[in-house]
Amino acid sequence: MDVTDNGDISKSIVVDLEKIARETLLVDPLTQLVSYDSMANFIKRRLSRKDLDPCFLAIGDVDGLREYVSSCNNASNDMFGHLAGNHCMKLVGKTVAEWQARQDPASVWLSGTFGGDEVIIFSQGGHYSDFINRVRELSCDIARTCPRPCSFAGSEYSPTGTNHDNPEAAYRAWVSRVDRTLFEAKSKRTKIEDEGFVITCSGKP
Repeated sequence: MDVTDNGDISKSIVVDLEKIARETLLVDPLTQLVSYDSMANFIKRRLSRKDLDPCFLAIGDVDGLREYVSSCNNASNDMFGHLAGNHCMKLVGKTVAEWQARQDPASVWLSGTFGGDEVIIFSQGGHYSDFINRVRELSCDIARTCPRPCSFAGSEYSPTGTNHDNPEAAYRAWVSRVDRTLFEAKSKRTKIEDEGFVITCSGKP
């Protein structure tokens, strides 16, 4: 599916088509967010540019989704497998798309998924503090509209010292660092009130 050929999806997933040069983006059928491979390739192409503006990344993981699915299956005779989880992720995708549609079109905004219960937010242009504030708004939106909250880790990618000739390595190092920060923070939570947090990575990759 070419996201630029579908008016509904392009309005909700890609704020400014000119900013992404009408690249072909495949969409995850469950969440309707950009699929992982398309998201990864898009970011790597961005990191390869020598005129790179500061880029920002946030990775979110839905809190307690497995436990939520189990509780729904135990509570209902007509609930089985991952139906409850699929319903939750559809709502997460819808909430992310509606949130993205409200963002400043002067910057690039793209929302995707790793699959499962993770989402990826990429932005280029503007300031990191503004980006993190927008991600906090998204976390609040998800907590309000979806059965489970979503915790995020965010990071800024500085163009200074970027190896433009190896965007694959730059991308893997950046995403791995953000993902690791998120799950280290989730593993240290001690109470349910700590769900739905937004944490930033210290320093820059």
